[in-house]
Amino acid sequence: MTGGESGPDDSAPPDTASADDQRPVVAAFDVDGTITERDCVVPFMRRVRSPLVISGRLGRRPHRLLPAVVHRDRDRIKELAAVAAFRGLLERDVLDAGAEFARHVHDRWLRSDVIEHLRGHQAAGHTTVFVSASFEAYLEPLASLLGVDGVVATRLAASDGVLTGRLEGANCRGAEK
Repeated sequence: MTGGESGPDDSAPPDTASADDQRPVVAAFDVDGTITERDCVVPFMRRVRSPLVISGRLGRRPHRLLPAVVHRDRDRIKELAAVAAFRGLLERDVLDAGAEFARHVHDRWLRSDVIEHLRGHQAAGHTTVFVSASFEAYLEPLASLLGVDGVVATRLAASDGVLTGRLEGANCRGAEK
């Protein structure tokens, strides 16, 4: 299920493989607003860096931020916010914060109806994956907590164990998914 689809129905996952068709079934789930009740990106950034620091860093680059806001360029805004939130932090510390945040999300923000749908796919032996613009730093541990098989998500770039703030590859949103 991707962000553009409506939520799951109350039925069990479709059994799409007939006796003659043994192709594997992959069930892909978006995260923010699908698996979870809310956005996770901004709350995670606020956990690893003070909102005052993030806003101060963003405010020092109005020539970059303002055009992105005016043009509603969500990818560029996220890139700038990631630099403000993550640049200079130790990758290990952010991964540790990601594991803690994943437990928080798991315990408080999951949508029971979608988790039930996920469990139906898992019970049917389907491969389950998260495909999300959320950060891999917390989606990997959340996937582990939920028994999800794989994650395709937005990755933070690091150099010598220190985050650059840049994204490694594109933001995993829209066509990138």
